[in-house]
Amino acid sequence: MRIKVEILWEHFRALVMAEHAPEPGSAVALLMAEADELEARREALHPPHAEAAERTRKLERIVFAPIPALGLGANTPAGREWAKAAAELTEARAAEAVIAAQLSDLSRAVKTRQKEIMSLLGAPAVSERAITSARESVLKRMR
Repeated sequence: MRIKVEILWEHFRALVMAEHAPEPGSAVALLMAEADELEARREALHPPHAEAAERTRKLERIVFAPIPALGLGANTPAGREWAKAAAELTEARAAEAVIAAQLSDLSRAVKTRQKEIMSLLGAPAVSERAITSARESVLKRMR
């Protein structure tokens, strides 16, 4: 079975381990360990990103809520609150964008590792154990 690079890392990892069983210390195993670390960092960013997104949505509801134009001058309490919320919204959007960019960078790095692993598995660098395992799997299916 040809493993697709476009699948989630967990599924990709499980398929590679099941079909190729890379030996510890091999180039494939090292790339997999590196991708595991990148994926762990990416997963760790999800809660802060969700919090930042929720804060942004909350502030957007305040800033973009319909308000009467009269009495919202810069010197009124309501005007100062609105200006403060607008400034916080700008900061919240910036924070959310930074985290989203980090998530994107880590996702791209994991995909790059997946492609590198696939190129190694397609090369003659595949271990004899993996070749034997694949051959036995094919023979079992043919019976």
